[in-house]
Amino acid sequence: MTEKQYNAFAEAYNNFSPDPLAGSGIDRFYIDELNQEAEKNIRTAIDISQPKSKILVTGHVGCGKSTVLNKIALEAMEEYHVVSFSVADVLNLSDIETADILAAAFLHLIYSLKGAGLKGFPGVSKNLIKLLKTELQVGSAPGFPLIESIALKINVESESRKIVRRLYETNPGAFNAVLSATLDEIACIVNKDVLMIIDDLDMLTNRSVISLFNEENGLNGIDCKTVFAFSLGDYLSTDFSALSGGYTLEFINIVPLWDIDEKPARPAREMLGRLVHKRIGGEYVSKSALDGLILSSGGLIRDLVDFMRSACAVAINNSAAVIDESVSDAVISKRNSMLRRIFNFGEFRPQIDKVQQTRLINEVVDDAMIQLIKRRFILKYGAEEETAWYRLHPCLLSCISEEP
Repeated sequence: MTEKQYNAFAEAYNNFSPDPLAGSGIDRFYIDELNQEAEKNIRTAIDISQPKSKILVTGHVGCGKSTVLNKIALEAMEEYHVVSFSVADVLNLSDIETADILAAAFLHLIYSLKGAGLKGFPGVSKNLIKLLKTELQVGSAPGFPLIESIALKINVESESRKIVRRLYETNPGAFNAVLSATLDEIACIVNKDVLMIIDDLDMLTNRSVISLFNEENGLNGIDCKTVFAFSLGDYLSTDFSALSGGYTLEFINIVPLWDIDEKPARPAREMLGRLVHKRIGGEYVSKSALDGLILSSGGLIRDLVDFMRSACAVAINNSAAVIDESVSDAVISKRNSMLRRIFNFGEFRPQIDKVQQTRLINEVVDDAMIQLIKRRFILKYGAEEETAWYRLHPCLLSCISEEP
């Protein structure tokens, strides 16, 4: 391996980061046509909806929801005052309640003024900030460092979360009234409507998404245009028709590498090839290896990115001049070995058989099936229920074919 080859694989390893694209990463690596329709639909829903409407964005874990929302947030800044955050980044996902998310929304709303070049806090927010500072015993200097300190304590200290929940439960209406008034005041200060984007609700481990909306004074209390992102499994297991008023549902789909009859969708495969070549030069990946990794991803962007990141590491470890089939086979073999260890083939045999016998959505969904979808063992293609269909993840399918 030459120094040039080593440097190319090392750079590509970092280019294939598992994190969603954001900032300059969008400019460098985003493939417009991958989720062009979904992006357009979400932006249209934001623009034409009423000022306090809620847009629910769903799709498989790893399909590109966060990247699409990051891009929308960047492009919407000229028209809206955008406040965007991931609950996975700012809250404890194993211990989360509605009050925690509302507090995070309030604190991010205040902190967004720093990005807008403003120094003071809105008048209506000062009493709540002072109360949080006192109750959480935050000794930070005033200003935006104070907001950072409050947010950190809520994230890492269970006792601080209990205090916030107590304050909320004592008078949830008052808590939401402060949030609403702060939203209105900031909109007047910046002379723009506020758009809030809350990502990664699918990462919650102790709450269902629907419960966060159904509670009185719950997430409905965020009184501005708000986009919420959560997983397809949560969508399939939830009766969203029970939610009252003002909701628009948008899907971000897996890239369809096949149609329902297993015919190859070559344009989709070519798009994923362009995604890879944006991050690593074509001379460092053989066509056959790339084709194999794309097919093994099932069209899930995160899986393809993970495979390519692993392939770069294998190439470096093996002093390979190119990612060829020996490298790609090693990457897929490792994933398949992991699946054999963790997947209970006997327990889920009925669901596996159903998907292989009939892929139509209305014939296969049950609770066990939803668990398999959440864990990406079974993939759903398409958004419309009358045309959507299921397929086993290619790596799982490969393991099944090896079963005695």
